[in-house]
Amino acid sequence: MEYSGDRKSAITDLQQAAILFQQEGDTQRYQQTQTLFQQIQQSAIFRLEIR
Repeated sequence: MEYSGDRKSAITDLQQAAILFQQEGDTQRYQQTQTLFQQIQQSAIFRLEIR
């Protein structure tokens, strides 16, 4: 089962969250959001590589 639309929405939401956390000066949550964003990207790349 593929959830590419859900992944795209999640990435968009994480990018927005990161921007807001950065604007608020919330460094910890900004970094956590960036880490999660990178994990999702790496997961997507991994899935493409094994196909």
